[in-house]
Amino acid sequence: MQVKYDIHPDFKMLRYLQMPKNRLFMGMANLFMKLLYKCRKLPDGVKMHRLKLAMRDGYILDVDVFSNQNVKTATPCLIYFPGGGFIMRATHIHKHNLATMVKKLKITGVMVHYRLAPKHPFPLAFYDCIDSFNYITDNCSALNIDSDRIGFGGDSAGGNLACGVALFNKDEIHKPLKMLFLVYPALDKGEQSESRKTYNHTPMLNSKIFDLVNKTYYRKGIFGLDKYTFPITHPDVSGLGNVYIETAEYDPLHDDGIKFHKLLVKNNVNSELNETSGTVHGYDVVLKSKIVQDNMSKRIDFIERYL
Repeated sequence: MQVKYDIHPDFKMLRYLQMPKNRLFMGMANLFMKLLYKCRKLPDGVKMHRLKLAMRDGYILDVDVFSNQNVKTATPCLIYFPGGGFIMRATHIHKHNLATMVKKLKITGVMVHYRLAPKHPFPLAFYDCIDSFNYITDNCSALNIDSDRIGFGGDSAGGNLACGVALFNKDEIHKPLKMLFLVYPALDKGEQSESRKTYNHTPMLNSKIFDLVNKTYYRKGIFGLDKYTFPITHPDVSGLGNVYIETAEYDPLHDDGIKFHKLLVKNNVNSELNETSGTVHGYDVVLKSKIVQDNMSKRIDFIERYL
C-alpha cells in the first residue's frame, strides 16, 4: 500500500495491516489474536481471572478481570470494551494496555469479550456489554470493586459500545458512572464527515470498512436503537460524567471524536480532547513509540484524576 499521508515514521510499518474482509480470513485472524492474547504475559503484581457470564439469551460470555495481587481494599474499576470493527476480538495489545493501567493506577480492569459479527450481528454485542456491566455492578463486593468509582473505556468499535452503553445507563439503568474513556471511537452515522470521505487509503482502517460493517454487524437492522448505536445522534448527551476523547490524525473516525467533543462541551459535559498528530487508527500497537508512550501517560492521568 502506498502511504500518501504525512504519517509519523513510527507508524509507517503499519501500512500493510488492514482489517480482513473475507470471512475465512476473519476467522483465521481471530484464532491468531486469541493465541497472542493468551500468551501475553501480565506485568509483575497483576493477576487475571476469567468469569463465565450468562447473557440474557443464555449465551455464556468470557469476561476477564485484572487486579493487583497485593491490594486488599475495594478499588475503582475500569470496564473496557476492546475495538476491532465489531468483527475482531481483543488483542494482546488490549490486554497489555489494560493490565498496565491496572498496575499503575491500582485499579481493577475488566475486559469484556462481547460477541462478534458476522456470526453475531447487532444488537448482541451491545446487549453483551450492558449485561456485563450489570453483572459487575451487582457483584462489586465479591469482585473487590468500589461501586461508586466505575468507568467505561473503549477504542474504535469498543469506543462506540462504551459510549452507547453509557448513554443507555444514563437513560435506563441509572447506576453511578464516573468517567468515559474513548480512543479513536466510532460515534457517527454514514460517511458524510470529511475524515470518513477523505481517508480511504490509510493503514489499519480506512473508509472502505464502513460498507463491511453495514453488511456484517448491522445486517439485521438497528431495532430502534439508533441513539445508542450512533451516539452523536442522541438528543441529550448531558450527564455522562467526565469524558476523555483521543483521536488519530489520519483516521476515517477522526471527525467522530471532534464532533462528539464539541457536542459534549455544548451540553456542559467535562470533555478532554487529545488530538494526536502523525498517527493512524490503531497506532498504539507500536508500544515502543514515544508518541504512544506519551499518550498512554495522558490516558492514565485522566483515569487517575476522575476514577
